[in-house]
Amino acid sequence: MTNKFIPATPPDRPAPAPVSEPAPSGAAAAPHRATRLHGIASLVEQTARAVHDLCWTTDMQAAQWSALRYFGKAGERARNVVGLARYQGTNPGTASRTIGTLVRRGLLAVVVSPDDKRARIVSLTEAGRTLLTQDPLLVVETAIAAMPSEAQEGLAAGLRDLLGRLLSAGADGSGTEGDGEDV
Repeated sequence: MTNKFIPATPPDRPAPAPVSEPAPSGAAAAPHRATRLHGIASLVEQTARAVHDLCWTTDMQAAQWSALRYFGKAGERARNVVGLARYQGTNPGTASRTIGTLVRRGLLAVVVSPDDKRARIVSLTEAGRTLLTQDPLLVVETAIAAMPSEAQEGLAAGLRDLLGRLLSAGADGSGTEGDGEDV
């Protein structure tokens, strides 16, 4: 995990306004609100990029880490190509390629379902479980743990609301909603 992320403001845009800055009244309120909203959106983008960059390690892509996390938590009925595709907001072909890569690396195993011979169940191998102990997302968990509990609660509520609105708008292409807590 040698990735370092330093937030930068694009040269063609002003730096984001502080979120807690009071809004002016009158005619200046509309431009200030737009600048403030852009600033918040930029912070979300920079945070998402920093997390994504953390999850691109020397030998693993972000989608592969996400798949390992998914299969580490998903119930047996959801541990399949379609379940991963829905979780990652992608298509079954892409999810299948991710699974195939992780199977070849010995991190996942695929077995025939005892209930339905046409269905396949994907599970972490011991090597996959071991690798998850080095999950780069643990850096994010540590950073969140260092925040005061009221800030953690506000962050969770705000992100849950934002994610729900983006998913409702079809921003990830899946059109499904989720709160990020359960797989």
